[in-house]
Formats: sequence, C-alpha cells, structure tokens
Amino acid sequence: MVNLVISQFQDMVKHFYKSAQAIRQEMENNEKTFAPDYARELNIKLSEQLRSKAQRSKDLITEILSETLKKLSVLACPNASELDSADYHLLTDKNYIANALDFEIIAHRHKTNFTFLRALKNLSEGKNFGIKIYLPEERAKVYLEFAQSAINLIEKISLAPSVSATEIDSFADPDFGKQLFEVVGEGKELDTVSLNGKSELETSRFDSYKLNPSPLSVAAFNA
Repeated sequence: MVNLVISQFQDMVKHFYKSAQAIRQEMENNEKTFAPDYARELNIKLSEQLRSKAQRSKDLITEILSETLKKLSVLACPNASELDSADYHLLTDKNYIANALDFEIIAHRHKTNFTFLRALKNLSEGKNFGIKIYLPEERAKVYLEFAQSAINLIEKISLAPSVSATEIDSFADPDFGKQLFEVVGEGKELDTVSLNGKSELETSRFDSYKLNPSPLSVAAFNA
C-alpha cells in the first residue's frame, strides 16, 4: 500500500540520505587531496551545508504534516447531512436488526464521511461488533508518528555516518508498519479537501499534535 503523505516523508529521507553521502564523500576526498588546514576549512563549509540540508528536510516534513493535520481537522468537522442518509436511518431503525457484516459494508460505503463514521463507530461499539473504523484523530496520530520518525532519521543521518541504506529502505515499510498503514490507508480522502476559505476553528483541531524538531543530540552518536 502506498500512502500519499507517508511516501513524501520517505522521499525526503531518501533524498537527504543521498545528499549526506555525497557531502561526506567530498569531505573524505578533501582530506586525502589537500593540506590539513585547507581540507579542514573546506569541510567546515560542507558540514554547514549538511546541517542546512538537514534543517530544510525537517522543515519540509513539518510543512507536509501541518497541511495534513489541517485537512484532517476539516474532515473531522461535523456534517449533519451525512446522518440524513438512508443507510443511517436503516441502522437506527428498530425494525431492522443490523449485524456486524452490515456495519462493515456500510462503513466501507461511507469511508470518507467522518461524521457518519463517528456515529457508526458509536453504534457498533454499543453492539460490541468490534468493527475497525478509524476517525481523523486516529489518522492524525499515525501521520504524526511517521513524521517524527522521519525527522529522527534525518537527524541521525546528519550526525552519524554509519546509518545504512537498509535502515533507510526499511523506514515506513508497509510490511513492517502494516497496522499503522491500516489506519491511514492510501490517504486519498485528503486530496478532496481544500483549505481555501476555511476558518482557523475548522483547521486547528489537531494543533496540539506537535513534532520535536531536534530529537537527538550529538552525544547520542559519539558514545
């Protein structure tokens, strides 16, 4: 499964990893080619370049997450019209006893109608059906987790030359993160959301979901 947001995080990590490798290779070549003092002067500039690229990558990830959370906030806004549907009336009709399969079918049918899904989840929990319905707040937490992992890895790459290509490739792997990908799916519902004209109240529901932009320290990799 490819998630549209998480794949951007993956691309950012891979792009920075390649840039870091190229910069470190240039630093190594400088040490072999030039006198120590001059090589040190060149490598100081390259180190600054590496830190700048790392910061830019982290800033972009933060921007992507921020926009994603805003869109999820909009999707989480109550929409009464979603409850004025034949499916909802059927599930709440005392003359019709819905079973777990009915709930699953209807949940899939309304997979991007989050007011409907919130009501459906409450109804299914009251019947102990255990239907898996993931609301915007649950999706937001997963995106936050992936974004923080991406920032952690970029920070690690910037500080530790020993980070392997295998570690990079395993980041956000759908097989290892199957349960998390199940929550967010492909993320296509985000493409339907426009932030134009939306109020701060509509877009700020998940403002408390914060990243730690500098999660590591040099000491962590010098031990």
